[in-house]
Amino acid sequence: MDKIGVAILITVAFTEFSVATPQSDLTTLGKEIFSDPFLSQPVGISCSTCHAPETGYTYSQSGLAAVVNSGSSAAIPPLARNTQTIAYTAALNHSKHKSIFFWDGRADSLSEQAKGPLYSAHEMNVGTPYELCEKLMRRPYASKLLSNIAPRKYSCLDAPEDIINIALNALTAFEVSSTVNRFSSKFDTYLKGEYILSSAEQRGLERFNKAGCQNCHLIQPHNTPLFSDYSLHRVNLLNNEPLSALWNKAFGQPLPREPGLEKVDGLPVDTALFKTPTLRNVTKKPFEGFEKQYGHNAITSSLADFIALHNNLPQEKYMNQEELQSKEARVLLTRDDIEDIIYFLKSLED
Repeated sequence: MDKIGVAILITVAFTEFSVATPQSDLTTLGKEIFSDPFLSQPVGISCSTCHAPETGYTYSQSGLAAVVNSGSSAAIPPLARNTQTIAYTAALNHSKHKSIFFWDGRADSLSEQAKGPLYSAHEMNVGTPYELCEKLMRRPYASKLLSNIAPRKYSCLDAPEDIINIALNALTAFEVSSTVNRFSSKFDTYLKGEYILSSAEQRGLERFNKAGCQNCHLIQPHNTPLFSDYSLHRVNLLNNEPLSALWNKAFGQPLPREPGLEKVDGLPVDTALFKTPTLRNVTKKPFEGFEKQYGHNAITSSLADFIALHNNLPQEKYMNQEELQSKEARVLLTRDDIEDIIYFLKSLED
């Protein structure tokens, strides 16, 4: 059957798509799309492959090799970046900050962010909008849910982008829903006055604040803190030599230089600027021994080592005088301090 015949078969009648759309239908559609491994080419990769609930919506596989293997084998991925969580990444309740997405901040909305992995040849590789529309409309959940969501008859031949925009809105609805952003940690219970932090958790919170961690990982707004300032910072992480070796073995070429924001705006002054990730669920692992990587370049699987590295980085050449004075006043952490901070961070697990 030719494309026109297929398009006629998968044309679906929609009710009006508007702000009156039942949010539950939109969220349910987004959840189905998020978990569907049959949209990718080849099949087998979904959004949840790289953003698994059991790991706090980060990558589902253990170890450093996962950073190399997370892209498609069809081509060499342009960069090797650790997978960020999609939970708590939108400024859901933060009037003073605007959300940005990806490590380099190249997207300013969840729907724009979703397009990246969907269309990337290194990730889901869904093909053209027409091809994605066709695959989506053949999924049993889509035809049922979309019939509740929007007005006129759309076809993948005539208006694939209209259907895809609904799908992107649905993904956004799911990613900002209480399913993903649960605010159900011990720390949330503590903020409600229903839990008393242990002595180690309390010490960790105090060290977290005293060491200045909260300057970028904001504990604001007070009732539902998201632990990010949604800004980009230069932290001057060391090169990840083991990752470079794995990359060279896998692809036969050196690991590309990591440009950060410079890749987006082309300004050398913005090299190595990266987004502040949320710390919620930063310690969450599906089983004992699971190796979760930390930092945009997956520099270590030890959270203690990453905190120590972050706290003692040689950043002077990037700092102005005011920042240098701030560094001089900064509290350098002992191993006991770091252990307590990790106890506190564990209290942020949903």
